[in-house]
Amino acid sequence: YGKVLKSAAQISASLKSERRIDVDESVDETAMSAGYEWPKAVFTPFVQAMGAYLDYDSIAGDFLEFGNQDDRDRLSGTAQAGFKYELADKLALRFGAGADIKRYAESHDDFGLMRDSTSVFPFIGLSYADEDDTADLVYAPVYRVYREREFSPLLAHTVAARAQHKLNSALNLFGTARVGLEETDFFTAKTIQEYALSVGGVVTTAGGTVAGAEITYTFRDFLGFDRIDHKLEAALKTKTPMGERFFLTTEAK
Repeated sequence: YGKVLKSAAQISASLKSERRIDVDESVDETAMSAGYEWPKAVFTPFVQAMGAYLDYDSIAGDFLEFGNQDDRDRLSGTAQAGFKYELADKLALRFGAGADIKRYAESHDDFGLMRDSTSVFPFIGLSYADEDDTADLVYAPVYRVYREREFSPLLAHTVAARAQHKLNSALNLFGTARVGLEETDFFTAKTIQEYALSVGGVVTTAGGTVAGAEITYTFRDFLGFDRIDHKLEAALKTKTPMGERFFLTTEAK
């Protein structure tokens, strides 16, 4: 849901529920997010909040370190606030700070470890937009502390970049690159350092439906554990108007 208020402030909200089944996990996730941006000024304030509950099922079969997953159920929450400042007609700067928490339904996992963590992060981003091209670059160092004494605090540098080019009124091409943290509960690994690269395109039909295709390559390094993953994904997505402000989205991956 998105709306521009009479005061020129902007409000947005979303609700997502999905079921994911992978080689080493089976999880139901329910997530909500909300954002508010004040009317445009020299420094335009904004706030965002996101929350999700992840409910894991155990994986049947022989014993695996990650086979019994009932100890992974958790609540994740992130909030951030900052300002947007227009450097030029097509160039804007965003900066601020945020916090992230992970709280598990069980205080200790099956290995006797406490997985709860708290993170804080400043962020700064630069965005460009004209009629045919948009680009965003965001940098945020993340400092994370764990409830478990076996896990020392973690400092990670995260970067996200995205660019889009409009070929014509119906077709857009885009690419993204990201270096960041991905959550994990795999045995003694604290977290995953993730490097991801995506390319794709979006087609808009005469009726307003938007259809997109995307290919993503991901490299993952499990920090604190000797494991490296490579993953290649392909996704098809659609977004169909269901009224003036509501949309129906679908995804096949």
